[in-house]
Amino acid sequence: MLTNLRRNRCGETTRNRFVRTHAVVLIGALAVAFHLLAATAAVAGEVVYADGRREVVAAPRKTSRGLWTAEKDGRRIALTPGDVVVVIDDEGAEVVTIPALSDAPLDPAAAMALAQIKDVKNKSWMQAATTVGRSRARTAMDALVEMLGDRNKEVRKRAVAALALLRTRESVVAAVRAAATEKDRKTQREMASQLLSVREIVIRCDATEGLRTGLQAQDASVRVTFALLAPGDDPEALRILRVDGVGHSDHHFRESAAIALARRGDAGGEAILIKMLRRSRLPGFDAGDRQIMERYLAREQVEICGLLRALASAEGKVAVVAAKKSRLPTVAAAAATALESWTESSD
Repeated sequence: MLTNLRRNRCGETTRNRFVRTHAVVLIGALAVAFHLLAATAAVAGEVVYADGRREVVAAPRKTSRGLWTAEKDGRRIALTPGDVVVVIDDEGAEVVTIPALSDAPLDPAAAMALAQIKDVKNKSWMQAATTVGRSRARTAMDALVEMLGDRNKEVRKRAVAALALLRTRESVVAAVRAAATEKDRKTQREMASQLLSVREIVIRCDATEGLRTGLQAQDASVRVTFALLAPGDDPEALRILRVDGVGHSDHHFRESAAIALARRGDAGGEAILIKMLRRSRLPGFDAGDRQIMERYLAREQVEICGLLRALASAEGKVAVVAAKKSRLPTVAAAAATALESWTESSD
């Protein structure tokens, strides 16, 4: 649950884990200006991760073995299918890299991991779920789908997390359907939150039925999460974002809804975006995490400059003018770029 402040074994709060895990998820696609500033290679491309993050890379290409690689920080790295779901080459062509389920026999490590997931006394179940996810095995998915019918809600929650980690269309559709129909409200909120880690796969698979069911959930937090995952032109999702999202008691949901609305060209959360652009720090980070916090803050505010420019209101322009004085160079540059195009459009 987002507001649960219990600490894990490392002393990190659940809210801090949410910020670390989902802050990048919630900032989504960056503004064009940021990409121009970040791209230094002559042959630039871009990758889209399962959780919605985008990253500029150099010279993406497919090897003779059918694997995608790209240059990053002077090194050629592998682009793991499922973790990376789209590769965009230097000409703008998109290649979807969502893996298919394998019919190969389940290896012993994955088989053991499945048993660990189902053992509610096992506290290392997330590591086991990651092992199962890497298998991409159809037999693993079948076992996890069977767990969705378990009487123990903890087992059902773990099964959804593991299905998401399989990173295939079939497993993600099953995870969406399970989260949408879960009866226990706390468990449903936790399941829905897991889906944000595969939001880019959700929008590229046939999860329509599950999404529509989730939009009708009794819990407002669940409705907002499914609205964030729904297609941009879904009228019910837009209504939920405007009402339940922008008006939510938790700032994570309010801010996520405001960004999602602005990406859809809706100014329903503009006042929230302006507040986000004016803040100097992200909530939930400890003093020792300043560098990480500022990196996330900069990415968030760079996008907000572009979103406010697209909404083109007088109040938004005032906020972007102020952002030109940001201590964060990429934010100041993004604000300047937005204002330059604002001026050109008014000439």
